[in-house]
Amino acid sequence: MQSFLSKVTAQILSEKTNISKYTFILPSKRSGLFLKTELKKQITDSVIFPNILSIEEFIAELSGMDTIENIPLIFEFYTVYRELSANDPIDPFDVFSKWAHILINDFNEIDSNLIDAEQTLTYISDSKRIENWDLKNEEMTDLTQNYLKFFEKIKTYYKGLQSH
Repeated sequence: MQSFLSKVTAQILSEKTNISKYTFILPSKRSGLFLKTELKKQITDSVIFPNILSIEEFIAELSGMDTIENIPLIFEFYTVYRELSANDPIDPFDVFSKWAHILINDFNEIDSNLIDAEQTLTYISDSKRIENWDLKNEEMTDLTQNYLKFFEKIKTYYKGLQSH
């Protein structure tokens, strides 16, 4: 059975046009690798490869803005975290980096899907408070209080990182 990329490649190559003038925009870098492999299989002449971009690369190119890599972003986020947590205990970088990348991915999902961050992060904080609500015991442990404070601060971290 012929794959979609194989069919598309065969169709484009059958048109006998200059393939180097094409730009392929694909969902991910991985799919770009599969397209390159398929082109290598089907092209018999020496040619210059077309431009192959992931959708993220295409949008970055179109907007003229660069994306920041994860490691520098964690360092930038740590700067923001320390500024916003000046009155609270601050996690050392090694502890921070364990949970920061998860939070950065969540922030990225919010932004990528154009979700209302204020509403979503407030909802998450409220739901965590409800999850830890105990009718039998009105006093919360220090661990639970710190856990809930963290979820209340996520909105502040999001806004702080975004403005930074």
